[in-house]
Amino acid sequence: IPIFGYALAFWSTAPSLTGAGLKAVSKRPQWVVPRQHEYTRPVRVQGHLAGQICQSSAPKDGQKPVPQYYTTITCPVFLIWGDGDPVFTVSTGTTLVQNMPDAHLAVIPNTGHVPHEESFDETMAFINQALTQ
Repeated sequence: IPIFGYALAFWSTAPSLTGAGLKAVSKRPQWVVPRQHEYTRPVRVQGHLAGQICQSSAPKDGQKPVPQYYTTITCPVFLIWGDGDPVFTVSTGTTLVQNMPDAHLAVIPNTGHVPHEESFDETMAFINQALTQ
């Protein structure tokens, strides 16, 4: 198992490192307060570390998502994306929308990987808009 897998599994689940991780993927890090460290509580269970290691060492799609099944998703899909997401760039969301028959993309400015926390009001506005369409 690659050392990167061990490092990723530890970094993403260690309570003492959760705050740093959340800040790293956020454009508005002021929302990261100690209560957000609880994000990792569900993953601090026996066996999760091994699962994270297996996931991180599994073959990846590379920089492009695999769209072969996206066209079969026929229900309405509404994606909310942060324009500064360092994990999945907006181009990933654009690719998803282009490959799904009924998909829409809302991009929130000055927001990273956790829009529902970083930009709660904007996220809720987009959700309400989607629900009324």
